[in-house]
Amino acid sequence: MSFAGHSLGGLVGRAAMAADWPGRRAVFIGSPNHGALVADWLSHLPGYNLVTGACGRSVTHAGAASIPVPAVEIGIVAGGTGSFGFNPWLGEDNDGLVRVSETRLDAAETDFRLVHSFHAVMPKNRDVISATAAFLTTGRLGA
Repeated sequence: MSFAGHSLGGLVGRAAMAADWPGRRAVFIGSPNHGALVADWLSHLPGYNLVTGACGRSVTHAGAASIPVPAVEIGIVAGGTGSFGFNPWLGEDNDGLVRVSETRLDAAETDFRLVHSFHAVMPKNRDVISATAAFLTTGRLGA
């Protein structure tokens, strides 16, 4: 069995697979594997925890750090422009919400692919779909 998840869904899958879900491969699509700076900023607003609950905490840097990384083949698909990103306030390449560096799992990742896409539409992006299917089948995100 394998797993593919977008954004927070990737973090949910990461936690499930680390808890002995019998998986072999996982693709995290725009998932803030190191948390998202945007969530850190918003978490300081009154009511953030009340409104977002555990989900909101898990996408902060501290929350994402507490989610174990499963011992499976991992493909990372990040959105960005290949240079400064879609959101200039994030200070580096990003998909508008999540910085490319926040998606990376370094030594734990098997393959990585950057696609030119905004965060919200990544699941509908043809390059994302074909890369995900390729990774779940072959263990590589494709060209």
